[in-house]
Amino acid sequence: MKAILLILLILTSLPSLADDAKDKKQDPKAKEVEAIVEKSDELVIQGKIDESLALCLKASQMLKDVKDLEAHISVYNNLGVIYRRRNMNDSAIYYYNRAMDCAVEYGDDEWLTTLALNLSVFYHNLKHFKDAEKYLDIAVRHSAKLDDESMSFYCWQMGAMIKSAAGKLQESIEYSRKAWALANGKDGNDDMRLRCIPAMASVFDDLGKTDSVFHYISVGNKLLATCDNEITCIGFIQARVEMDYRHERWRDALSGMLLFAGKTSSGTLNSSIYQKIANCYYHLADYRKAYCYMDSARMFTDSLASKDMEAKLAEFNVKYETKEKDMALALAREQHAELRMQRTAWALIGSIVAAILIVVILVIRHRHRLRVMFIRQCAEMNEARQYIIGLEDERKRMAKELHDGIANDLLGMSMKIANVSTPEEMKSMQSDIDRLRSEVRNISHGMMPPDFSRLNLNEILNAYVSGLELGEGVKIDYRYREDNRWDSLPKSVAYEVFRIAQECISNAVKHSGADLITLSLTVEDNAATGLLHISDNGHGMSEPRQGEGQGLGIVDERVKSLNGRISYDSDEQGTSIKLVFPIKV
Repeated sequence: MKAILLILLILTSLPSLADDAKDKKQDPKAKEVEAIVEKSDELVIQGKIDESLALCLKASQMLKDVKDLEAHISVYNNLGVIYRRRNMNDSAIYYYNRAMDCAVEYGDDEWLTTLALNLSVFYHNLKHFKDAEKYLDIAVRHSAKLDDESMSFYCWQMGAMIKSAAGKLQESIEYSRKAWALANGKDGNDDMRLRCIPAMASVFDDLGKTDSVFHYISVGNKLLATCDNEITCIGFIQARVEMDYRHERWRDALSGMLLFAGKTSSGTLNSSIYQKIANCYYHLADYRKAYCYMDSARMFTDSLASKDMEAKLAEFNVKYETKEKDMALALAREQHAELRMQRTAWALIGSIVAAILIVVILVIRHRHRLRVMFIRQCAEMNEARQYIIGLEDERKRMAKELHDGIANDLLGMSMKIANVSTPEEMKSMQSDIDRLRSEVRNISHGMMPPDFSRLNLNEILNAYVSGLELGEGVKIDYRYREDNRWDSLPKSVAYEVFRIAQECISNAVKHSGADLITLSLTVEDNAATGLLHISDNGHGMSEPRQGEGQGLGIVDERVKSLNGRISYDSDEQGTSIKLVFPIKV
């Protein structure tokens, strides 16, 4: 983020030196080049890098007929800036050096200051801090010869950031103070003050002075309201977001990062921003969004190989464009055999480059296929694991019901049989046998897997409720209504809803003391959501969600697998359970 801030500042802060050049008569070609450079500057500020590059390359072809060194400096400087923005560092340094050579010959301190600042930022972003400091010192030395406070301000302001990155905090503080003094002087303004704050905040953060960091951030927030320079505002906001992220102010950092995500063509920057956004969501406990942004970061990272190759090919073409034309003139004077050999060599180079590009594309496609296969295998393994866990939970529940219910009842009946002596006792025993038979039948009926190949969820619930044998005075009212929309419900969803209904009905029968249980299944929200409603007129649950048993724990796991939600409402007049689940997947 610091790198982008520096580039934005250097592109927009420096004055247009072509406008302040020495007054002298220019030839028509030089004036035409100057007009092209001015148009190129406007396109760079607008973010239209490709259009600006095309204009500058056109201007560079015209320089052979232009003797004005300032025109050469302007074109080469702009090409250096543009290629730096495109991450084509070899081409950028080539044109920066050509511009610097011309500026030294021209002897203009304003141009030497400007180019030295550009080169110091360039090497800073490459983390070559020794070279960055060297060019910064050159810029400071030449700006001292000028009677231009704005140029001095930019030297101190850029110097504060470069010295801070190099770990020279005391020098960075000194530069920050000088820049701040100029920003608050008679020629200072809010825009200059706002430009100072990112470097000052960074220095104080490196010194561990958190209070000073956020003091200046608060000052910047006030200046932001009156600043009309969009680039300055963006630079400050980026610095503020970075400070919020460093100090774990996750919500503030997240709101700022979301503004910048996807607004840059740099895959490396997008990957870094998305990783930080994912980390913010993780600390804010929004794990689903954290996963999505981390996956996006991996996508950008995986795509860097092909983007780097494209950049190198473009760099190759531009780097040798001028040399090819010079070579064509030389080859025209050489023998025919040598010309044919040169053409053969270029053809071979082109074939090698094409082969490398094809290999890179194939490798990227293969990696993508492997990643898709891995994700699919993980999903299948997770599904199988959840299925096994579900089976084990069902077995435990059924074993508990058999042990705690039927086994104890059989023991009691055995003791009664040993002591039966009257017809009344025999009749009571017959009633116990009938009740026990009903319980066994209900358990067996509940364990049978539903056949969704012939019936839909609505029909299976109706069949299940109709087949239950309950005690005297207990009734289940299922509001059954034909609806062909249930036919398209996925079997996996229907199965989970059916098992949830089983568990809730079983709990109502065993624990509520109700004599009426009502069950309904409806479609709402334009056939996008299903609603299962189960209620009873029992005595209710004193604490519906506290101390929940194994059955309700299984219900919650099934609800999660559906991506649905369930609610419990219970009082002394009964219990109401509502399950909402998606029916379109």
